Amino acid sequence: MGRILKHADFCREFNRNGIVFGNLVNLQELDLSDNPLVSLSNISLEVLRIAHIPTDDLLPKGQSLFLSQNYGELFQYYQKSPITLAQQYISDPKSLTYDEKERLSNEAGHLEKKILEIKLHPDDQILNQITERLALTVELSNGFKFYL
Repeated sequence: MGRILKHADFCREFNRNGIVFGNLVNLQELDLSDNPLVSLSNISLEVLRIAHIPTDDLLPKGQSLFLSQNYGELFQYYQKSPITLAQQYISDPKSLTYDEKERLSNEAGHLEKKILEIKLHPDDQILNQITERLALTVELSNGFKFYL
């Protein structure tokens, strides 16, 4: 009999036992629906096939591939992590495809931004897009700020 694992259960199991996806034997479903995932990089093809993933924050191509259950292409689309894309962009910006540049612009976090800032000119278009996106904040009623 297969197992169904919800996000809270997964986190509890991971924290307790250090479980990694490859060690989850007979897992039939993985519910990640409560997570605002922006990137599916570093998720194995096997997990993509069984995971319930929210697509609201994915780029249109990622949404389309996931909803059409084209997991092989989805895995290829997300094969490079944002940090790998940032490093490749620094080495040769022209080596990234349109999709990879779009992913970098939308998926890069503060770490990737810092790496890019060290090597790129401040007027770089991708760096500016990342900086703008990371500068967005929402102030909560309790005074805390939520950085998007």
